[in-house]
Amino acid sequence: MDFDKILLKAPQLIPMIYEASQLTDVSYNIKNRYWYKVLKPKMIKIVGFEAESKELASCEAYDKVYRFFIDLMVM
Repeated sequence: MDFDKILLKAPQLIPMIYEASQLTDVSYNIKNRYWYKVLKPKMIKIVGFEAESKELASCEAYDKVYRFFIDLMVM
């Protein structure tokens, strides 16, 4: 499943993407803390083994979303 299909099945990721995109002018340490304390706990309930949707409860979905967030936050 590609990332766009994941977003269609899990639109609750969209506000999280917006949140992550707002962290442009903060240090790496703050971004890292925000990722692990705020965004990742939300994400793992949507994609990966804790997801309610069987379609999104996969390593593939988790990896795609995780990598998207990491790429977004490293910029």
